[in-house]
Amino acid sequence: MFGKQILILGDSGGPILQWKGTYWEQVGITSYGGGCHHSDPLSIFTRLTYYFDWIES
Repeated sequence: MFGKQILILGDSGGPILQWKGTYWEQVGITSYGGGCHHSDPLSIFTRLTYYFDWIES
């Protein structure tokens, strides 16, 4: 991640991207962001590799 990012209400479902040297690849989906009103906000993500078979079916 580039810098410190805070997820807020409405970010759920957004992509998590990883730089692969020459292109960006989506590796996850935002599940929950605790928001900017917490001193140490919790963020939860879903890893796409666990769902490849289901996505491709």
